Amino acid sequence: AKVRELEEKCRSQSEQFGMLSQELDKFRVQASKIDLPSLTQLTNGVGLPGETGMLNY
Repeated sequence: AKVRELEEKCRSQSEQFGMLSQELDKFRVQASKIDLPSLTQLTNGVGLPGETGMLNY
């Protein structure tokens, strides 16, 4: 019975991971469309912490 539970958990986690990777791909496409110079001006104006870490992709 425990093996079956583990298989179910593994399956659901891999499905979630697949969905996450798809969302990450969409986000990368959207981020590449954004004008980076204007984006850095925006973040510098706001002064968000860790904006450099977000732009490391």
